[in-house]
Amino acid sequence: MAQTTALAPTTAAGQTTDIVVAAGATVAISVYSTDAPTTYGTPYLGQLTLLRKIGTAYYPVPDETGSIAFLGDQKREIVVNAPGTYAVSKPITQFNVGVNVDS
Repeated sequence: MAQTTALAPTTAAGQTTDIVVAAGATVAISVYSTDAPTTYGTPYLGQLTLLRKIGTAYYPVPDETGSIAFLGDQKREIVVNAPGTYAVSKPITQFNVGVNVDS
C-alpha cells in the first residue's frame, strides 16, 4: 500500500482532500500526531469524523454499530472498502493532528 497525507498535521480545524475508493479497492484512513508524548501520555487526537460525499455535500458515515464513524484516540484507523468519495473532518485540536491514507 502507498501512504499519502490527506491532511497535514495542524491544530486548526480542517478537512482532508477527497479520498476516492474505487470498486474492489480497500483504503485505510489513519490519524496521527507529530507532537511528542506529554507527561500524561500520547497527545490527545480529538474526534475526527469520517464523511462520504454525495453530490456536492458531505455526510457522516455510520460505523459497524450504526453510530457516526470517528477517528481519534480510541480508533486510530478506519478501513473503507465501499466505493465512493470520502473525507475526514477535523476539529480544532490542542496538538498537531494529521490524516494519512494507505491505498
